[in-house]
Parts: sequence; structure tokens; C-alpha cells
Amino acid sequence: MSQFRVRISHYFEKWMELSELQVFLKERDAKTSIELVDLIEKYAEAHGNRTAFSKDQVKRRNDLRPQEREERKYTQLQNGDKRKTITCHKCGKLGHVAKECWGRPQKAAAVEFKPVRTCTFCGKRGHVIEKCWERKRAQQSSGGAAEKGLPEAGSKGQGQLDCGCTAPLVSAACHGEDKPTEGPMPVAKGRLNEAHDVQVLRDSGCSCVVVKESFIPLTESTAHGQTIVRLADGKHVKARLATIHLECPYFSGKVKAVVMKNPIYDVILGNIPGAKSLGTLVCEQKASDTEDVSSASEIKRTDVDDENVTAVVTRRQQNQKRHKKTLSTPLAVETGVTIDQLKEKQGQDQSLQAARRAALSSDVRKTGRNTSWYCYEKGLLIRYFRSPQVDNGDVIRQVVVPNDLRGSVMRLAHESILSGHLAAKKTTERILFNFFWPNIWDDVARFCKSCDQCQRSTPKGATPKVPLTEVPLIDEPFSRVAADIIGPILPASERGNRYILTVVDYCTRYPKAVALKNVETEQVAEGLVDIFSRIGIPKEMLSDRGTQFTSDLMKEVCRLLSMKQLTTSPYHPQCNGLVERFDATLKGMLKRLTTERPKDWDRYINAALFAYREAPQESLGFSPFELLYARPVRGPMTIYGSFGQKT
Repeated sequence: MSQFRVRISHYFEKWMELSELQVFLKERDAKTSIELVDLIEKYAEAHGNRTAFSKDQVKRRNDLRPQEREERKYTQLQNGDKRKTITCHKCGKLGHVAKECWGRPQKAAAVEFKPVRTCTFCGKRGHVIEKCWERKRAQQSSGGAAEKGLPEAGSKGQGQLDCGCTAPLVSAACHGEDKPTEGPMPVAKGRLNEAHDVQVLRDSGCSCVVVKESFIPLTESTAHGQTIVRLADGKHVKARLATIHLECPYFSGKVKAVVMKNPIYDVILGNIPGAKSLGTLVCEQKASDTEDVSSASEIKRTDVDDENVTAVVTRRQQNQKRHKKTLSTPLAVETGVTIDQLKEKQGQDQSLQAARRAALSSDVRKTGRNTSWYCYEKGLLIRYFRSPQVDNGDVIRQVVVPNDLRGSVMRLAHESILSGHLAAKKTTERILFNFFWPNIWDDVARFCKSCDQCQRSTPKGATPKVPLTEVPLIDEPFSRVAADIIGPILPASERGNRYILTVVDYCTRYPKAVALKNVETEQVAEGLVDIFSRIGIPKEMLSDRGTQFTSDLMKEVCRLLSMKQLTTSPYHPQCNGLVERFDATLKGMLKRLTTERPKDWDRYINAALFAYREAPQESLGFSPFELLYARPVRGPMTIYGSFGQKT
């Protein structure tokens, strides 16, 4: 019942509000519908447009939620007795206050004054240039015949007028005051009317020829009538026409030109028939810059068809011009020490006194099964070492390094691109194959711990792993290999590679690695075939249970290659610990080598593999390269340690 009362009261208020408008219209007695609408608008303007259907009232009511509006109406009806006691002091009626009084005079709406429009062509007020009759008459009087120098109707680069006609388009260079200072401008020297030396600007943003007014007599310019041109800012101006004879590298011959008062160059040559474009002109100036411009006829020009010239560079052309970036490598180690300088440094180093005395006395030192002694070879201090556990008991020749050169040797063995930032033990063993000095183990350990790249990339507080159990001994190289995938690696390389396929031989620990863009079975199979083409097809391959290794396609590949496929236990990568350990070593080496060039990590793979193959394996006592090829690899350490030997 309460909702019905609210609805009825709402209808009543609307009816009362419209009643005043009805009385107003009856008093005026409108004859036609147009007069009726005019009276309604006057009433709304006089009363401030505050009716029940005005935007302000509707918006004020719409701001309330439906429930709030109903509650407000219901409260007003419940307090009806109180509203009867309220009296308006403006009109004297009951039920409202003065601020809600309908008879209160309202302020008239502010009248907006629009600025008077002015034509930019004739300067008169009341119209714009699109509706200017003087401009249309001037355009008709100039004639519509197309001549050389002014583009024809509908041609490219013209301004379209509202009347359907076209006007030549000139660039900002035609009406500027200052010459541009940024970037080279296509300006050439030319000859105007065989009497004036002028500067000609080749402007591809202009559709006509513009000449400076000071070079054209008034009689000649006015003899060809006038035209309307469109400036770069959209304005249309009247300009005189004149026929000129122009000789320049871009154009030669007679042409009809627009005469303007203050262009930034003497002559501005636009896109007219016969004008050479910037990309098709090849000029060879035979005379010097100080010669007279009259020698312009000696300039050779090569005409090229505009349709066969492109102003852009394709991706293929850009890739062909792109130079291959060089890898970021550490600073070169000082290797320019002569044998005489090395002898002098060995004799002056105080830390080598015991070694010098042992060389003079020919003492042989035995420590367990190891034997070592010092001697002089042509004045060079050399240490010889022999152990049944190293190099099959062969004698190893070691150059004794003085204190001044030890830092260079350690940097070459640890920080170079072919060293891979290996740990202290492998770095020391690499040095001992060619060099020696007292306390070498402690010095190399301190050097590796103080390496900046190793400190930045080595995890802090890593818990050592439990030793793995013994695996079957493999006595034939590449009869059994372990395969795994590293990745995704962030960031991706510039060639789009994000993964590394690694293969390690169980017999020699010889590693192979290939960068991949994705880990789909097709890509992995191609990578494996690429590796097997260099090492031969193994009998067995151990891998994890990744989808790329357990798919039907990979099974078919293994069947075609007569290769037995082995997989690890689920969620137990320790079963394939050989390749997992190599993956960790390879990632650490690449992380240190690619600190400055992280997106070129795939180009460092071969260098990292060389460093790993050169270092002896702790479990075997030999390097993977030596086990596979039965000879030591000739690397930077071997080259640097060959002092005094006959080549």
C-alpha cells in the first residue's frame, strides 16, 4: 500500500509541475506548432529550465538508489503534517521553503558569444575561406589549363579545395624566414634565365616550382596571371606565375614557376615532370667548388627509373650489411717475456732459492711414490716430476715460474675464454702439466676464490651432495652415452636458442653439446644425429623421462639406429649423475664467460667444451681429450710453457 501511495504522489507532482506550463501556453494562444515550441523554450529559459524533466532534476533523482528514493517519498508522506506547517516567505504558500519555491525568479542562462569568423583569403568577416566568393572568382580567372611546372588536376601532392578544384602544394621551405640548421639539405648550384647564379633546393614535399621574387621582373611575372597555392600550414594564398629557364643537376629546361616573396632558397624545385629524385641522381663534379656555376653542363648524370628505386632497406639487405659481433674476451695475458728475461727473473726471485740450490746439487726428492728434481737447461731452471698416477708414470717437464709471472699464468689458466673459470683443483692440475712454483696449490686456491666472476656466480652456502654409488665400468669409447637437456635459458640468444642438448661419454667423459631453439622431439632427434655423425652411433643412451626422449618418434629413431634406449627412475635424476654433473659445470662456465654478453651464450659453448675436455677428470686421472685421442691437447698452457724447447 505504501508503494502505491508513493507512486500516486509522484504522478501528482509531475502533473502540478506541468500545470504551470499549461497555463502559460493557454495565456499566449499559440496558432501553430512552431509558435508552441517557441513559447515552451521561452518558458524553460525564463524559469531556469528547472522542470520535473530537466537534466538537473532527473540527474539529482537518478543519483539516489531506487530504495532510497522510495524511502524518501515515504518519509515525506509520513511527515505530511509537518510540511503543512512550513511556509515560504517568498510566495506565502504552505508546504515548502523559499529555496524550493517554484515562483522564485531564476537567473537567466548565460549567453555564449562566439567569436566572429574571419576569412584568411580576403580578410573580411562573417565567412571562412571555404565559402569565400573572391577566392572562387580568382581561381576561375587563373584558368584550369595544366602546364609544365604546375601539376594537373588530381595529381599526387596537390591540395584539394571544397569546390572540387586543386591547388599546387608548397612546403614550409617556401614561406620560412630562417634556413634549417639540422641535417644536410639537398641543395645544388644552378643557373636561372642564363643570368643569375642561384641555389636550388630539391624539395620532395612540394608539387611545383617556386622562385624568389627578386630574380623575376614585375613585367614578366604578371604576364602569366595568378594562381592559388596551398601552404604547408593549410592556408591558401594568391601568387603570381612566371616562366623561367633553369639549369641545375636536378632539372634542365623551361618551367612555369610560382613567384613568392621570401622563400628560404632562391629556387625550390618540387615534384614536377622531368625532375630527378634524390635517390636517382648520381653526380660527379669534375670542377672544384670554387669554379663558376656555369660549368654545370660538365656534371654527369645517370638516369635511373623511379619505379626500380626503393627508399627502404629490406630485412635481407639489413642482415647482409650487419657485421658479426666479436665475443667479449678477457684482457690478453702478457706473453712477450723472452728466455733471457725469464732466466734473469728466476735468478733474482728470493722464493726460488731452494730450487736453485737443488738444481746445483742435483738432489732428487722422493715423496711416497712421487719423484721430483731440478736442473738447468741452457740456463733455464726446470723441474721434472714423475708419478705412477699421473700420465702413466711419464716424466713431466715443468718450467719454474718466478713470482712476477705467476699472476699471468693463473689468469691464463682460469680466466681466459678457453679455461672456463674452473675450480681451484682443476686449474692447478692444468698448470702443473707445464709450470711449477713453490706453494702453487695455495696460490691457485686463493686466486680462484678471489675471482670476481666466480664470486658473483657461485651459490652461497651450497650443501655438498652425497656421493653417488658406483656405475658399471665402460671400456669402449662412446658405446654408452648419457643425454640431457639444459634450459630454458634466459635470456635467449640472438639466434633464438633457448636450450642445450648435452651428451657425455661414460668411458672417456668426453662431452658434446648443441644449442636448440626448442625441445620438440624433431629438434632433439636432429641434434642427436648431428652429434652421432661426429662420434659414431652408440650402443646405449641413458636419459631422463622427458617427453622428447620417451615419444614414439624418438623410439623409432632409436630403432632405426639400432640403439638401446635407457631411462632413469622417475623423479630421481641422480641415476644419470654423470651428465647432470656436467650440465652444472657447463652452466657455471657459461655464466662466468657471458657476464658482459649474456645473449651470446651459444657462441661460448665450444670454448667451454674445450676447457672441460682439457682438464683432467678426478675419477680417471686423465683429461677426456687425452683418453679419446691418446695424446695431450695442445692448448694455451702448452704453447705458453714451451720455453726452451726445440720446435
